[in-house]
Amino acid sequence: MSQEITHNNKELFFDFFLFKNKYKENLDYLDDFILSLKINNINKLSDLEGFFKNTILKQTFLCLVDDKTNTVGLKNSKNGQKEVFNFLLRFEFSEVYQSRLPQGCCLAFGADIDPNRAVINVKNIFITKMVNNPQEFESVIKNCRSRVIALNNEISNEELLERNVLNSQTVSNINKLLTNFENEALAWNNYLDYLSDILEVKRRLALPYLNGEVQNYIKVENKDALGLKQKALEFLNSSNYKYFDFIYHSEFIKNKINFEIINILSFDIVDSSEFKNFERIKKMEDLFLLPISANKNVQNLTQSKNNIKKILDFNSLGENSIRIENKIQLEVLLGTRKKGSLIDYWKVNSNTILGAIPSNSKDISDLDLMDKLSILEVFYEISDYDFDFKVDNDLIRNLENGYLAYLGIGDETIINRSRKIINRIRNGWVKNPYLANYLFNTDSIVVNTSNQEFTLDNVEFYYNLNHLQKVAVIKALNSKDIFLLQGPPGTGKTQVISEIVYQLANRKNKVLISSQNHEAINNVIERLPIEPDLYKMRLSNVSFLENKSVNKYAPERLLLNHYQSIGKVAYDNLFQNGADLNLAKNELINIENLLVGFESIQIKRQELDKISEKITVLEQQITKSFEDLNPIFHNLEDIEEDIFQTENMISNIKNENYQGVISNNKLIIDSYNKVLKKNLESLFVKLKKTPGENIFKNISFIWNHFITNNEKFIDLLKLKNDLNSASILGDYEKVIINRNKINDLEFEIENDKIISNLKIILDRYVRELQKKLDSLSSKNDNNLEKAKKNSINVEINNLMIDRNKIRGSISEMLGPVQAGVEKFNRVYREELDISDKNSKQIIEQKIKELDKKIDDFEKNKNRLKPLYEKSLNFLKNNYEISCQDENKIEKNRFNFQLINDTKKYLPIITQNLTNIYAMTLNSPNQFFFDKNKLAKSVGLEKIDLNNLNIDTVIIDEASKATLLEIIMPLVFGHSLILVGDYRQLPPLIKITQKEVDFINSETNKNYDYEEIFNLLNDSIFKRLITNANSTIKETLQYQYRSNRQIMDVVNNFYDGYLKIDEETDLKKFHNLKVSSSIGNPIITPETSTYWIDSSVDLKGEWNLEKSEEYSTSFYNKLEAELTIEMIKKIDRSISENIESFSETPTLAIICMYGLQVNKIKKIFSKIRNEIKNLKIIISTVDDFQGKECDFVIVNMVRNPEKVSTNGQKFIKQYERINVALSRARKLLIIVGSSRTTRGVSVKIPDMDKPNQVRTTNVYDDIISYIKFNNGYKTAKDIYE
Repeated sequence: MSQEITHNNKELFFDFFLFKNKYKENLDYLDDFILSLKINNINKLSDLEGFFKNTILKQTFLCLVDDKTNTVGLKNSKNGQKEVFNFLLRFEFSEVYQSRLPQGCCLAFGADIDPNRAVINVKNIFITKMVNNPQEFESVIKNCRSRVIALNNEISNEELLERNVLNSQTVSNINKLLTNFENEALAWNNYLDYLSDILEVKRRLALPYLNGEVQNYIKVENKDALGLKQKALEFLNSSNYKYFDFIYHSEFIKNKINFEIINILSFDIVDSSEFKNFERIKKMEDLFLLPISANKNVQNLTQSKNNIKKILDFNSLGENSIRIENKIQLEVLLGTRKKGSLIDYWKVNSNTILGAIPSNSKDISDLDLMDKLSILEVFYEISDYDFDFKVDNDLIRNLENGYLAYLGIGDETIINRSRKIINRIRNGWVKNPYLANYLFNTDSIVVNTSNQEFTLDNVEFYYNLNHLQKVAVIKALNSKDIFLLQGPPGTGKTQVISEIVYQLANRKNKVLISSQNHEAINNVIERLPIEPDLYKMRLSNVSFLENKSVNKYAPERLLLNHYQSIGKVAYDNLFQNGADLNLAKNELINIENLLVGFESIQIKRQELDKISEKITVLEQQITKSFEDLNPIFHNLEDIEEDIFQTENMISNIKNENYQGVISNNKLIIDSYNKVLKKNLESLFVKLKKTPGENIFKNISFIWNHFITNNEKFIDLLKLKNDLNSASILGDYEKVIINRNKINDLEFEIENDKIISNLKIILDRYVRELQKKLDSLSSKNDNNLEKAKKNSINVEINNLMIDRNKIRGSISEMLGPVQAGVEKFNRVYREELDISDKNSKQIIEQKIKELDKKIDDFEKNKNRLKPLYEKSLNFLKNNYEISCQDENKIEKNRFNFQLINDTKKYLPIITQNLTNIYAMTLNSPNQFFFDKNKLAKSVGLEKIDLNNLNIDTVIIDEASKATLLEIIMPLVFGHSLILVGDYRQLPPLIKITQKEVDFINSETNKNYDYEEIFNLLNDSIFKRLITNANSTIKETLQYQYRSNRQIMDVVNNFYDGYLKIDEETDLKKFHNLKVSSSIGNPIITPETSTYWIDSSVDLKGEWNLEKSEEYSTSFYNKLEAELTIEMIKKIDRSISENIESFSETPTLAIICMYGLQVNKIKKIFSKIRNEIKNLKIIISTVDDFQGKECDFVIVNMVRNPEKVSTNGQKFIKQYERINVALSRARKLLIIVGSSRTTRGVSVKIPDMDKPNQVRTTNVYDDIISYIKFNNGYKTAKDIYE
């Protein structure tokens, strides 16, 4: 609870030295930062200091961050070390001063205080939107005067302690913001220690190599190398290519064979025949060749030859290897070739670092070690050959000899940076300490929602958004601390992010867009318009993208992009609209021809509307009569439960199975009282026992006492076991003896009075139960019949089937028409719906608008034409910039004028004008450009994010990010927007129990796999959105990706929350008709979701999953074959109805396992050239999040021989399945075993309260829905 601290006419003293000291290297950045606070008439730090010099602070809200002190300073420094408390303070000023701040905001400081000096040392200054009332964790000081310390010794310590409100006595009374930070930091530091140990172990595996060289080879695709196999090099292997000596170069040109000349690097590895380290290191990424000098034990050539063991010491690779200039990064391993023992190799290779082999073997040091070493020649393809193998003939520093080593430069950078960021948060060195602590605080911080600067009425949106999307944008714009956006699949979260970025950037805010992967970032950057006021900077490491494409938004291109955006505006105004008019007139003729079939479409639409109206009326009737039916259905549930329990009782007594528990019910009690009670209780009296309340337990007790535990019964069981053993061994004499004994015992047991009576009364009890059960079942049937008569569900289901058929026929008719409309919409950026009855009028109205627009333009063009032409000519003549083709933006050569101007203006643009930054979560805070020739030519050396004064950090796909990844970019910005969907892929966890055990054995440590796994698996996004109040979060609802049927399947993971409008639904039909070889329909226009059951093969035998040796992955041969068969059938269907497809459809094959991807790729490569009408993508589900395709085929893969809980674990993790199923726009085909999914219960979080879950058989529900829509198929259905 908040408390007030009385100031007693004392003051608050502030010292800004620590804050100023951060900017000591460049004071211009300090003034830029103060300007970014957007406080009226506060333009530099001295203005802010003046603000506090002699001011009455209306309210000062303050709290200690935790209740611990931090040690600051250096032991050997002039001032030594001291213990300080970390503080957070925010202020409410008098109305005159408060009005200078952004509406509804507070000015806040992150600071520390030494209680023995009593000065508030300001470390951070920021704006927050917390309410002007004390939070639960804050204390308040009212109407207190503030002072600023200008010089270190201007007031003595004694006087400060006397005059300052805060001192060693009052500090202990201040409320505390208690967070989980220290516990979290401890866990994350332990994880970072683990990563450091992995890195060290990997580096120890470094192997020496000899005789490195690069040669040209020829690479030919398998399809082009069919007649050349005898010439191919057998020791170079690839699934898609064959490799040839360069001597065939001329021959291949002559025979017009397609080929590529490549560089192949070969070298001879020295490996231990015992440990085979190359097998362990070859699968690693980030492998390099390093010179001998990388080994810290080898300083010169003489030293190496005198102690060869040092060269062969695999564990002596030093950290200095990271900074070695002369190194080569390896790419694709193509093959290996054994070359025998090291001794034999040495005899014939005297030109290596080893020199000539001594003539006397006794002169070879460590001969025993040499005998255990062998030579393996290794071949790698490399893309760039811009390195030097020889450096001044220096055998120590050149690359002819050296080490094959894992460097892990990126790993080490992330580890070190993570530790620094944890320390920065601990010490309060972040842009918004409230925000940083909020992430570790279980209680929500209350933000100010009363004074909203932005509303739906005063914001002009750039994109076409629905209501919830607009609300999300408004909440994000008003947030000064944190905002959370839950974006289920297809709900337009990228569009919302783009709108937020656009709005913030146009309000002179600096925005940093970040995500785990490049694609999510690129989706936002590319969607933003090309406008002169939008300066986009895409920051990246040296390897920007896998395809090495040009980074269009690299820092060195800022001026070029700005000029091009100006040119684009001029060009569009000068030329584009006129072209649009002619195009529109031509398109009108085409569309009018397409509208001939419009009348029939309208008739079908009217039928659809009538059916929908009937369904609505019937649903209303169901709702109205629910109260009447409710007691019946409740009664049915009770009756069904009684039937279930009674059947269990009957079955267990008949089978003499008295395990488990059966609850009492009326039937069981009534029958017991009538038949069994008197006899059973007499037996309890005989045993001097009291019966319990549960009837089945009582029966079980009596049965076990008199029968199961009876000595005769036990002897009988033993004799039966002996009889079985004797039969197996062929001891027929013993078999006869035992049979006779068994007969005698059985006779005795049957004639045992108590046992025989017990069996008789239990038999009577069973008959009585059965009689009552038959009566109850009859009553249940009557109730069911009554419920059915009163239920309208059957009629609704029939109507829904009719509605789907009509939708399918509409979709067929719309095919050719929709193709033309899509083209019209694409050209004019319209959202025209051809099924709308007003479509023709809309098109004609559009043409009228275009006519008027062109007329207006023609009038203005004559006036503005000279200006536009002058601008375009200036750009072309001075910078060789042509604006006729947007692809010219990828221009990668600057002329002299552009280089000079960029060099001149780039610092100003970078620091003051750039308003959109983008980088991945694990990027460093500093980017260096010493290896970028273009950047160096324009004077760009480095960019430091700490100096950019970023206002807002937006993290996309935040649900996939760990807490450690999220806090990395967080330290650069004042406010945070997290966007994600915790129902899709959680953080990717690469560690395994096997790896942890291996690291523990190598390092003699005790890392806990479960502890690390849980740390990484915890989604901070889910945790935050669970605890956050509604003012700082929003969930999007309307999805635009897929049609209704696909959405209905995905909605099983969203509690039915997702919605779709009719227009989107109709646009997303697939227009496919696919039949089997005998003409049976497989895919029909009215059905968009299918499940092809792979449980059994064509012979009716179980089709089981398979794996490969040394692999933890799985594959399913039948599913791969079914997938390929469906691709061929779909491709054939499109070719037969090509006019219904305006563009080539995309089809994604999404697999739950990487091994299945490899198998399908291999099969598909054989038929690739046959597929003419589909763009095919084959991917794992983990690589496909954030993407989408027209058609999707999902391979579930799993179908183990024994379906166990462990085998079903992958499908209980519904997030991955959700991602796979939600990628489809028009057609979803699931190929999977219903045997594996049957009865699997999955825990689905509640939409409103994610910490609450419901358990459901979600896959059974999906299959039932697909069956209802006639989408369930078997393997036989596909092939026959």
